[in-house]
Amino acid sequence: MLRLFIFIIIILNFTNCKNIIHRKDRVTIQLNELKSGTLLVRLRTIEAKVAKLKEMGKFDEAKKIETFNKQFHFDIVHSFAAHFNYCPVYFFYSNHTEDIRMGKFEGKIFDTKGNKIKNLETPLSQIFFAEFGQVHQQEILMEQDGKKIKVAGVGGKDALVIRTSEEIQPERPFPYAIDYKNVFNGNLNAAIRKLNKRLFKTHKKMERRKRRRGN
Repeated sequence: MLRLFIFIIIILNFTNCKNIIHRKDRVTIQLNELKSGTLLVRLRTIEAKVAKLKEMGKFDEAKKIETFNKQFHFDIVHSFAAHFNYCPVYFFYSNHTEDIRMGKFEGKIFDTKGNKIKNLETPLSQIFFAEFGQVHQQEILMEQDGKKIKVAGVGGKDALVIRTSEEIQPERPFPYAIDYKNVFNGNLNAAIRKLNKRLFKTHKKMERRKRRRGN
């Protein structure tokens, strides 16, 4: 009985180690794909909220949140321009999300100077998304047509988060999320600097691991 118990423990440990190795291998591939790929930052639009406020006659409040959101977008773009250089980065508005998912980029993505980009040569696997939104402790996924699709997220909290082309959070140790309390008083710049630094640091660490393993 004791021998059987020890054997089971050894098998479980071996399986766990093997899973960790495979996960780190996937993360290394993803970090390299992002570094030679493209990060598309989604800027959330609020047309529905503004329209609702105007319907209620709250024109001053509608104008206020429109102004705030426009300034927030401006600050995000300029913070990425100043503090992010891990990979090329472009921006798009959330109302164009479906077109972006289908690769319809022309007239819908722009650079840090506001110039429209006609097309991206980046393969889909090397396109990642980022936004100030919600990161989840766990994502519930399902298989559809051979692809993983996110069904729901559990334990969400505010974060600057990176997702794959399938809009799924990468696995750790990929540094896909940076917490933030608010985006004022330099915290926006700090979050983007921290994300950039962690991407470089983790990429370097995973490449060293790759060389040690002779891959």
